[in-house]
Amino acid sequence: MAPITSPVSADLFVKRSARVTFGTSAVHSVSPQEKLSRMAAQLNQHGLDVYYIPPEDEHLNEYLPDTKKRIEWLTGFTGESAPLLVTPKKMYLYPDGRFHLQVDAEVDAHVVEAHKLGVEGVDTLEETLQKLAKSHSADHPLTVGYDPFLVSPNRLKALQEKLGTKTPIKWVPVSGNLVDPTWTGRPTLPQTPAFLLDKALTGRSIEEKLQSIRGEMSKAQADILPITKLDDVAWLFNLRGNDIPYNPVLEAYGILTQDKAHLFADLSKIPSDAQQALGRAGVQIEPYGSYETALNQLLQSHPSSVMVDRDSLTLGTLNLVEGKAQLVEKPNPITLQKAIKNQTEIEKMLQANFRASRAIIRHLAYVDDAFSKGKRFSEAEVRSDLESKYQAEPEFHDLSFPTIPGIGSNSAIIHYSKADPHNIGQAGDFYLLDSGCQYLGGTTDTTRTTIFGQATPDQIEKYTAVLKAHIDCANYRFLDGTNGMQIDAVCRHPMGQMGLDFAHGTGHGVGAFLNVHEGPNRISRAGTVVFKPGMVTSIEPGYYQKDWGGIRLENLYYVTEDKSKPPFQGKPWYQFTSLTFVPFEKKLIDFSKLTDDELAWLQDYYHQIWQKLSPTLSPEEKAWLKDQISIP
Repeated sequence: MAPITSPVSADLFVKRSARVTFGTSAVHSVSPQEKLSRMAAQLNQHGLDVYYIPPEDEHLNEYLPDTKKRIEWLTGFTGESAPLLVTPKKMYLYPDGRFHLQVDAEVDAHVVEAHKLGVEGVDTLEETLQKLAKSHSADHPLTVGYDPFLVSPNRLKALQEKLGTKTPIKWVPVSGNLVDPTWTGRPTLPQTPAFLLDKALTGRSIEEKLQSIRGEMSKAQADILPITKLDDVAWLFNLRGNDIPYNPVLEAYGILTQDKAHLFADLSKIPSDAQQALGRAGVQIEPYGSYETALNQLLQSHPSSVMVDRDSLTLGTLNLVEGKAQLVEKPNPITLQKAIKNQTEIEKMLQANFRASRAIIRHLAYVDDAFSKGKRFSEAEVRSDLESKYQAEPEFHDLSFPTIPGIGSNSAIIHYSKADPHNIGQAGDFYLLDSGCQYLGGTTDTTRTTIFGQATPDQIEKYTAVLKAHIDCANYRFLDGTNGMQIDAVCRHPMGQMGLDFAHGTGHGVGAFLNVHEGPNRISRAGTVVFKPGMVTSIEPGYYQKDWGGIRLENLYYVTEDKSKPPFQGKPWYQFTSLTFVPFEKKLIDFSKLTDDELAWLQDYYHQIWQKLSPTLSPEEKAWLKDQISIP
């Protein structure tokens, strides 16, 4: 197959931005009350009391293509991860702590009742359902409809278990999504072609990956593996696309057997040379819409065992195979192999993050210098400047998520991405910049919080606490067998000593030229997956206070073995090695509060930044960087 030697045209970035804007504007073309009325008609037609809408789509995506943003269409809420309940008279939305401030600005409270999860006295989704079911009985239960192709079996099972058996609810799977007929001006998927990646970028050929996954299937005695998550499809077939903003994936399904590999996709998006290369690798390409039929035919042709991961496929797919084959319930082997990057992938991640780090340094140096000379920046201006510097780097493909440029009080909105052209940074305002890119072969994600002008003692105290949390986590040495929950506690400890915390996870896995949020590894209170060498993770503690502002400090790291320590009871020690090389805000650090170990880590990190980045910067940028990394 022909290697990809140049990035997708920068025109794609412009078109994608326009497409996202179009998708958002369509939300407001119909009034919230009219949308509710249309949904009420759908409920009545199907004999339902409630319609449950998870925040994912048919492929369990976190970031959705515009055509699948059903919750955004109905409510106007642009954040992710918030499920929705629709009744004939009201909609109920459940945003977590990242979106509490955002949701107030985006939804019509007369139509959408936002339940801010984590706030004392606020009903959860389960509690709302229990209240709605109070007027019902076992003979006449509350009927809750749902689209089985939008929910994983484990998500629905967990929801049902929380409700308990005494709540009179009847769950009704509905064929076809009830939102879609109500959606005026629904966008379509883009028609940008997909493209193959050469082994020089991925480290492993399609044939090698197929052989490896088939080996895991054989160990599990499984004949068939349905593949529904788009990043799993993209990784297995070394195929990338442009169907979803920021995630270089193609809308597709896969089915793998011991002798065949099926790819279900829009054939018009796969160029002929790519189709030929996939064919040589033993991949049979079929129309996207034939996935269900093909899976049924495989099951009918001979007795089969199907590998099922209840977290990585939808209930719709499970329903297709359940009762027709023996289920082999095992974690999807693609998920773990994708998470453990090979040496080629790590090298490409290092290159991508080097370029992103350089762009951020150039941006921060420019903003700092211009502000000192009297210029004042809006959020739109800083975003534009940063993104232009990202695009100027070699092999730029796209952003990896919407840039978050929160200035002043907006820095407290954890997933803020409006970039208000009228919000102008003034002296004393925080500037929280959370951004990332897709460069050919690698994905980036970095957050820095800086300040316009001078900082107050309170700002310095809180920033230093967040920095200590970041350093303590990044400097943590851990034994093989350590999971994300244990690492999360290490990060939160310094802030907990001050009575501070943050309402989001400490870190998430990151793909290699794939999704910026990737499982199965994560650093959080719910992180049960063990960390292994080659896994990439963010470390991003923060602190947020309404009207005061927010602080978040995020680097990407990959796990390596710490060979300076002898194994303990036969287990090796691991450590985090940085992919990100951007200094922290000197004006916000109280160096006297850092321990000797924390200072030593910071000095070493700054030495690496200088060695790697300074030779590539202009004299002015180099002078700014030298000042930023000088420790009193």
